[in-house]
Amino acid sequence: MRHELRPFLAFVGAVYLLAIDSCAPAENAANTPSTAFVSGKITNHQGDFVFFEFGDSCDTLALDSSGSFQGELSLENACYVTFRDVNERAFMYLSPGDSVVINLDTEAFDETIRYEGRGAGPNNFLAARFLRYEDPMRRERQASVYNAKASLFLHVNDSIRQADTQFLQSAINSFELPDAFVQNEMNTLLYTHANQLLVYHGNCRTNGSADTLGFEETYFAFLKEAELVRPDLLENEYYLAYADARINYLAYDSLKARGDSIFYTSLNRERIGLISSLFSEEKLKNKLLISNMAEIVDFHGLDDLSLEFELFSKACSDTTALTELRSEYAEWQKITAGNSVPEFSFEQADGQSIALSSLKGRAIYIDVWATWCGPCKREMPHLEELQKSLSKDAIHFVSISVDEDRQAWETMADEQALGGYQFITGSGWESPFTEHFKVNSIPRFILLDHEGKIISADAPRPSWGEETLSMLKKAANSAKSSAI
Repeated sequence: MRHELRPFLAFVGAVYLLAIDSCAPAENAANTPSTAFVSGKITNHQGDFVFFEFGDSCDTLALDSSGSFQGELSLENACYVTFRDVNERAFMYLSPGDSVVINLDTEAFDETIRYEGRGAGPNNFLAARFLRYEDPMRRERQASVYNAKASLFLHVNDSIRQADTQFLQSAINSFELPDAFVQNEMNTLLYTHANQLLVYHGNCRTNGSADTLGFEETYFAFLKEAELVRPDLLENEYYLAYADARINYLAYDSLKARGDSIFYTSLNRERIGLISSLFSEEKLKNKLLISNMAEIVDFHGLDDLSLEFELFSKACSDTTALTELRSEYAEWQKITAGNSVPEFSFEQADGQSIALSSLKGRAIYIDVWATWCGPCKREMPHLEELQKSLSKDAIHFVSISVDEDRQAWETMADEQALGGYQFITGSGWESPFTEHFKVNSIPRFILLDHEGKIISADAPRPSWGEETLSMLKKAANSAKSSAI
């Protein structure tokens, strides 16, 4: 399965907006409550519920007509919690025994959210920190050095970390921050900083600019401070992200040192072996192994992963996770080449429904897209060229929109005079078709043969030029031959 490299810019944005599930050991665990009470009011509320997500749990509280809510959350330990309504979210920190009141106006969600009551301090700090991270000048400063020399990149990230550390230290008294929260935040700052530096160098090495951007030995001093093996940070997502990046880095270096070919298959297997050998504490080792194997299945589920599962089953003691991952992999295997496609029907702009099976007799090249998807729209000129090149061949071009805004889809299809069959799922991402083909990102291209069987569930994009044209031409010729 083919996927684009995740750019460093996207990583930097995500690391600050990560929905944290960190939990720290509760202070004075004996005789402590097991719940936190939350209440509040949302002005200009859009939905009927608010949600509190932590760990594997999601508690839902109903809003009354005024936007007020209240309820108890079951907590074993102090935890980071994602609080959200239908459109936006905020990060919280709750401890057993807390009683927090939340007030906000959805017309300025981040700017107006305020907390009161027992446990309000850490949450008001997180709200202030979020606005700090979203400051345009800060973001512009970070963005300006992504292609700069390594020394400048290091200097900017060092200065940002120092400023963030000072902001945290100055807030300890004013926000009445508990010790466990402060320590976890300090670890978050350390591993966020270390991850950025590691991934920046890794990306430079991948794209061939590592030599020209000048990485000196002092650049890697952060590796001594950011320890790789930290079982005490089992639930800190920033540490786990760093551990994952560091393992990828070590796997690459290990293969290169041995003179082995560096392909995704060898990297995947090397990563499993490194986790098994470097991490002895069972819970942390299992968590990293499971996360790694889940990513392998998600990115390469159409491939033969028998060896990866063999290595994983020997290294990981969590048999439940193994069963779940095998089940997920089995779902991917249902859409490998040669498998038949179930019956799916889609709506056209005129409201009429058409079955995909009615297009049998020709090859079918499917584009799963949406009007709001920039990469999807960048493929359109290339898709149009393909349609022109193969206009006399035995192949159908089908575009399936996952738009929830039907009017936006109809308008673009009309204004752009999009060719081929134009369908919409009618249920956004959550359609039987997207679930069956495990569409978790777009654009996604799928190629079926004239019998409706899968040639590729992750076909080349139109912009890939000759590779795509050759594959589609071959499928069309096969359809033409079968009709003779």
